This record gives sequence, structure tokens and C-alpha cells, in this order.
Amino acid sequence: MVRIGNQKYSFKELWKVKKSMVLAICSPKKFINFLKVKYSKIKKSPKVYGLPYSIFMETSSYCNLRCPMCLKLQKNCKFDNKNISLDEYRRIMNQLGPTMLTLRLWNYGEPLINKDIFEMIKIAKEYKIFTVLSTNGVLMDKETSRKLLESGLDFLVISFDGASKETYEKNRKHGTFEVVLKNVQDFMDLKKQMKKNDILVSIQFIIMNTNENEVEKIKEIADRFGADKLMLRVLNVVSKKSSKLLPKNKDYGIIEKESVKKTNFCSNVWEETVINSTGIVTPCCMDAALEYPFGNAFSEDFKAIWNNAKYTEFREKILQNINQIKICNEYCYKKDNRINFIE
Repeated sequence: MVRIGNQKYSFKELWKVKKSMVLAICSPKKFINFLKVKYSKIKKSPKVYGLPYSIFMETSSYCNLRCPMCLKLQKNCKFDNKNISLDEYRRIMNQLGPTMLTLRLWNYGEPLINKDIFEMIKIAKEYKIFTVLSTNGVLMDKETSRKLLESGLDFLVISFDGASKETYEKNRKHGTFEVVLKNVQDFMDLKKQMKKNDILVSIQFIIMNTNENEVEKIKEIADRFGADKLMLRVLNVVSKKSSKLLPKNKDYGIIEKESVKKTNFCSNVWEETVINSTGIVTPCCMDAALEYPFGNAFSEDFKAIWNNAKYTEFREKILQNINQIKICNEYCYKKDNRINFIE
């Protein structure tokens, strides 16, 4: 097993996407930028000498579901309801594409609502970027699945937080169990027909007290789909109201806030960034309410934002005492500087 970011991957899983990984790593410009970022992190410099090599891009902040575990809903935040345009996307890619290794095309919206998503993936592949998309699967009809498979996408994550109709539709409000079940199976069948063997497909299952008794069943469903991976993810609770969702079985690795080992450091603000659908740049995906805006990538040069006074001050605060930052201390559920998945 190899750990990359927050997850462990088998050599078999990595072998499927070997071509895209090699193309990204073998670019001299990308590799030099990677070393600059790593050096800045090791040196613990508030100023980063390279550009972020991993990007979260919220291509759409519209969402067709209202899931109780969503941080937006937990914090009573409004959805911006905006799609990134191709012009806005190209502006970002022109600046960050040559040095970017990984692009994650989601944040708090459903990316498939943006009809330009397929062209966005193709553009990312022109820059030899390893491209990941996470979807709730509701809009994955056969035509959408075909376009996804033809786009060159490297890694597809499908959120499936219930192994029965009752549980799924409770956790994925406005979703229909049978529709998503069929969509995923149709995608996997089409993938086989098109001989698209170089895309990694994962089912993601957030464990809550509503579905903790269905872990074995979701394993069976993932196997039946022929998914490459099943990601069992811990629940992140940021409000008292949502604490009722916590699972009762502690064997699933659910960690209370008080027991999280404080590392007094977070690599995110050296290595990656989040660009929201409105262009607002924030430190990480935990900032659902955009409490820490550093600038707007649609109207400002990203290089200037990356090392401006707000961003460097934020890094300085992390180095001094990470607990003084609200989103790190109250919202983040990292353990040992990694998001906790159940092995």
C-alpha cells in the first residue's frame, strides 16, 4: 500500500492510472515547482516559493441534494448557485496548469450541474494534470457517463451513503436510491464496453449512525459494481445539531474533537488551495462559509494572491498555534495532519 494525500492505494489501483501519474510527474516544470513547495514547507516559510500543485476547483456551487452531513447545511450557509465559466476556468488554468499535478473538480456543489465540466476535464488533460471528480451520481445518465469516460478523467469518486433505499434517501435528501444504483451500474457497464481501463472508480461511504449497520452491505454493492475502491470516511461534525449523526460504533474510527492529536501544523496551505465558484480563494475545503477569503482568482493574478499579506499571515498563525484558527480548531477532523479514513 502507498499513501498519497489522505488515502492509501494499492499498487493495483495505482497501476490503472500509471500513465497519467507518470505524465504529471515527468514534466520538469511541475517537478521543479513541487520541490520548491516542499522546500518551503520543510523550511516552514510563510512565503511559498512555488505555486500550489494540488487544486480544489468548485466548478459548480449548485447542488441538487440537501444532505444532513454537508458542512454548508451544518453551518447554515447559503449555496452560491454559480457555475464557473469556461473563460474563468481557462484563466485559472493558464496560470496554474503548467505547474499543477492534481485537480479536484468539486467542493460544495455537484460538478455535473456545470455542462462545461467535460471540456474542463479535457483542458486539464492538455496540461497533463491528474484529474479527479466527485459526484453524488444523480445526474450520471448514460450520455453523461459516456462524456465522462471520453473526457480523459483519471479518478471518479461516487458518494453513496446508504446501502438500502430508506437509508440512502435519508442521508441523500432529494436523491433516489434506484436511480443512482442504475446510474452507477450503467457507468461501469459502459466503461467495460468502451474498454476504459485507465480510470479509477471509487465508492465513498460516510459512516453515520443511520448507516453504520450497512458497512458490510456497501462492500457487497461496491464489489457488485466492480468498483476499484471503497472509501469508508469518518463523519465531520461542526454543529451540536449534527452531533446526533455520529455513529455509535467506535470501531469505525470516529474521533471526537478532544482526542484528535494536534500536530500544530497543516500542509494544505503550502501545497494546495481552493478556488470557489465565485473565484474566492480559501485555504481548504473546511472553509465552507468562506471565513478566510484571500482574494479573487477571477479578477486578480493568482501568484499575487498566493503570497499576499492575508495568505502569509494565515501560514504564520498555523506555525505559531494552529488552534487559534477557527476552521482548524473547530471544524477540521484531521488526525496526524491527514483526513481520517477507515482502513
